[in-house]
Amino acid sequence: MSDRPDHLNVELHGDTIAQLRETKRQGPIVLTYTDVALDRWEIGLPVISCSLPVRPRKQSATAFLNGLLPEGQARNALAAQRDLPASDTYGLLAACGRDVAGALVFTRPDTPPADRQPQVVAYDTFDQLSADVTALPDQPLGSHDDSELSLAGMQDKLLLVATDSQTGWGRPAGGLPSTHILKPDPALHPGVVVREAEALRLAADVGLTTIDPQLLDLDGRTCLIVDRYDRITDDGAVRRIHQEDLLQAVGLDPSSRHGRIKYQEHGGPGFRGAALLLLDRAVDPDAELDLLVGVLVFTVLIGNSDAHAKNLSLLLDPPGTLRLAPVYDTVPTMLFDKLTTRCAMWVGGVHTNLEDVTFDAMLYEITGRHAWKIPPARATALLDRWIGEITDAAEDTPTGRYVQRRRRRLEADRT
Repeated sequence: MSDRPDHLNVELHGDTIAQLRETKRQGPIVLTYTDVALDRWEIGLPVISCSLPVRPRKQSATAFLNGLLPEGQARNALAAQRDLPASDTYGLLAACGRDVAGALVFTRPDTPPADRQPQVVAYDTFDQLSADVTALPDQPLGSHDDSELSLAGMQDKLLLVATDSQTGWGRPAGGLPSTHILKPDPALHPGVVVREAEALRLAADVGLTTIDPQLLDLDGRTCLIVDRYDRITDDGAVRRIHQEDLLQAVGLDPSSRHGRIKYQEHGGPGFRGAALLLLDRAVDPDAELDLLVGVLVFTVLIGNSDAHAKNLSLLLDPPGTLRLAPVYDTVPTMLFDKLTTRCAMWVGGVHTNLEDVTFDAMLYEITGRHAWKIPPARATALLDRWIGEITDAAEDTPTGRYVQRRRRRLEADRT
């Protein structure tokens, strides 16, 4: 097997729908749809990405592909483990592209299907699981020599598969799709994963997510385990669901502007960017925009200032369609003194402090310049409904109590 294949196949549900090629070593990467894709879907449909619609010509894919890989130190560690430069997007996907976010699978043409051996390596003891969690700074995502996996983000995460082992967990090997993500509580911000679990339960109660959070204690360290919304398990078989984050959808490279472009302040898209995509591509734009209003209200009420463009995603399932993905990575950051209060995505022009967002600011975000094409009366009714549903569902937890305080302030400031 050559160290560097001349192209990579892009598979979707078992079919090769595109190929990737480098324009030069470690240079820009281009994507070309195959005849299979061109015969199956209309030109212009978003099958791989809204930023890479079906077309018969080559398209620059580097930004989208970088969005599938970890960021910062996690990417550096993954690259070092594979003896690759961190800037080598193509090489990293060749080595780690068989289990990524969404439904795409990146395979080498010099590796026959018969040679691919996806499998699960069970954690027979919690000591084994704890050891992989401890090793995350050097083995991001729990990657071993037999792993072929990647996931975006900077935070330490361990990719898991639910099993019938003694611990109930295993790690995916050989490109097996993972089903769950484990996040250990960060040492610098203890309590974050507990607050995230509270937020996710609230989001599930009001229909904004399908994620069922679990908390697990490993040697005195609290860990959050969430099921992947881009995976569906049926009778033991795992089906991948295709998705992309908002930054990928608008074609921006997460490494741009020193990795800050995911924030609107540094050029990233905001809620309006998501609304425009849903208006253009969703099968039922009204229903999707209603949910997006819910996500906006939820973000404000729980105090999540880190709701940036990589923490909001879109489902492209079935291919060529667009829906809002379930809420994920949602942390009440305002409850932590050392976390930023600046809005990752602006709300009605407010960007300095999330707690400065008022009801009128949310209304302007939706109706100003007819951005979402929602009439003011309907937008007001939607905001009132989501504020009521979320606060009514909030439990007596630190997150829930913050939600109640935030509602009272929204009502006091309302004109």
